[in-house]
Amino acid sequence: MTAPHQLPIHLKSWFFWINTVLMALTGGFLAYLYNISGTSLTAVLAVNVGASAPFILGNFTKDQPDIKE
Repeated sequence: MTAPHQLPIHLKSWFFWINTVLMALTGGFLAYLYNISGTSLTAVLAVNVGASAPFILGNFTKDQPDIKE
């Protein structure tokens, strides 16, 4: 077991933990919305939707395209 003073710096950051929890909630919420839409949702599909949603949403906000006029 790693002592608290030996943990990586990002594990001590509140921003990291808030972001992690929000991404997990977003994935769960998207799987919930998918389920209440009436579409049959298998366990594998629910895990896929829930796991991929934070990555997809994160990529939307990561970089903005360089649009030249």
